[in-house]
Amino acid sequence: MPVPSPSSGGPGAVRAAHNSHLKNGHPELVEGSVHDEALQNPATPLNAMTKDPLFKFFSPAVIAVFLVLIFGFANWFLAGPVIQNLRLQYKAKSYPHVWGFVTSSEVLTRHHSKSPDSYQPDYTYRYEINGRAYVGAQFRYDDYAPSYSTSDNAYRVAGRHPPGSPIKIYYNPKDPGDSLLQPGLITSDITGVFAVSAINLFFLYLLLEVLQRIDERTQTREAGGVKIISGFSETRARLPRYRPVNVMISIFAAPLAIAIWAIPYYADRDGLIPTTYIAIAITLIIGVGGCLIQGLILWSGSQDLIIKPVERTIELPLTFKRWKRMIVPFSDITSVSLEKVRRSSRYGTVYTYASDLHIRQHAAQRLVDMKNEKRAESFVAWLRLQLGLVPDA
Repeated sequence: MPVPSPSSGGPGAVRAAHNSHLKNGHPELVEGSVHDEALQNPATPLNAMTKDPLFKFFSPAVIAVFLVLIFGFANWFLAGPVIQNLRLQYKAKSYPHVWGFVTSSEVLTRHHSKSPDSYQPDYTYRYEINGRAYVGAQFRYDDYAPSYSTSDNAYRVAGRHPPGSPIKIYYNPKDPGDSLLQPGLITSDITGVFAVSAINLFFLYLLLEVLQRIDERTQTREAGGVKIISGFSETRARLPRYRPVNVMISIFAAPLAIAIWAIPYYADRDGLIPTTYIAIAITLIIGVGGCLIQGLILWSGSQDLIIKPVERTIELPLTFKRWKRMIVPFSDITSVSLEKVRRSSRYGTVYTYASDLHIRQHAAQRLVDMKNEKRAESFVAWLRLQLGLVPDA
């Protein structure tokens, strides 16, 4: 009777347990006590069910090129204007100013398909530089101007600058015709940077995922691509529970998402408010600090599987709910098995391949969970070899 494996799939994960044996020197998944009806259906090929949905219609290379193009277009279309506006608005803080006169003051009605109309004061103005007259209508470089949910508020603001009233105008000394009414940065500028950063992180995550799948499909790597660190008296296999780069992206994405949602509630059309500076500081502290902590965890070796052939012991990593090192003699290890884990969600079903260490008088200990079956088989074969569990040819 197989030793039960620890819980590792979370809600919605159904495990299809398999016995592991050797075929041509590599572990092979064999149907054992299977409760997944799809796996019991001989009309459905195993490779058809386990086919990565990401590559169902297109090859990995096509998807990678597509993501790179989308990534570039998104940065050109979204990030470019945001960075350009940020640069111009910040530069305008040093512009000289001159007093001019309002030539027209009115309220524009903005119609929105999915929200109530908004009302925006709109001005045109006239000013003189070195005896030459100029006309302008620019509030900010991004054409953003304060808007209001009621027309009364908008007309009240517009009434503060009736035609003929003086108004302070900032102009570019190298091009006096380039002028605006509000230089410097405001909260929406920072929100835009956060939004573009979040989009870039999302595309970076997708691109890294695709590149990893391409590597898994095209490259054969020792121990399934697990980082192996060989020392004088021990061998370490680095087995983080989650990919470090994914963890770092998530650490940065979480405060960015919160900031994008929270900052607009404290928006100030007149400049950056303390809440904005706090949001920037928190995002940087959590993002940079979290990545440093993740790096320290990897560097500490707490997620390493440590094999000591001289002492004939193996130390299990602090992953999969293990909070302290578990030292196991080789003699207590009965087998290393490969378990196929079925994960279902509203987006579909995917399978991962978990490596379990079976120990006498203990529950099976999960070591790593991989998305690629061949890589998982390669790691199990490597580990069996290190533990002396591979029978002689």
